[in-house]
Amino acid sequence: MPEQFSPVRLFITLVVIIFVTEVTVMALLPILIPHRIHPLAEAIIDAEMKFGDSIPSGTYLDMAANLPLVDPAKVLCPVLMIRGEFDGNSTNADLLDFFRQLPNGDRQFAILPNTAHSAGYGSNRHLLYYAMRQFLDAPAPVAG
Repeated sequence: MPEQFSPVRLFITLVVIIFVTEVTVMALLPILIPHRIHPLAEAIIDAEMKFGDSIPSGTYLDMAANLPLVDPAKVLCPVLMIRGEFDGNSTNADLLDFFRQLPNGDRQFAILPNTAHSAGYGSNRHLLYYAMRQFLDAPAPVAG
């Protein structure tokens, strides 16, 4: 198998396609043309290969393996946490554990039905926009 079609390079190419939004997937299908790798995929592969040549590798794996990235007790601002029902990056239990540790009482947790991780690009993005608008337009709490 030529170097450009090694399992690692093919895996990274497929990851690139998977994480691209529904809007641009069709534009990137030429990446899969046999005996050729699209220049955009080649650039992403080159950038990721410096992190290792085993599967999986790279910054995304580092992030996913070390969640949460922040200490919830240090997040003092109002928070809207949104999860797509079919988001494979985290579970409701993981996120609710983080949510419960937030010190600010001005917080909301929403699960968007029939939605995956990239909610802003999916067919139900209007649900994301609605949740965000409700959160941002909420009246300020009155101190008792």
